[in-house]
Amino acid sequence: MAHSEYPCPSCGVVGPCRVIDVRTIEDGRRRRRECQSCKRRFTTYEISRSPMSAYARRKIERERWKGL
Repeated sequence: MAHSEYPCPSCGVVGPCRVIDVRTIEDGRRRRRECQSCKRRFTTYEISRSPMSAYARRKIERERWKGL
């Protein structure tokens, strides 16, 4: 699969890591990566937000601000 630069949580090297597996989850993607330096594997998550959830968050913050 693809290579990308990502900080390894085990060795701390910011360098190339290999994406081993990508799975779709409820609100985004889960990727299993392998550090090319120490060969350890770790998981990253890509969470997507819909425009409506961002709008709702802004609306809630605006309502809280008015209430203060």
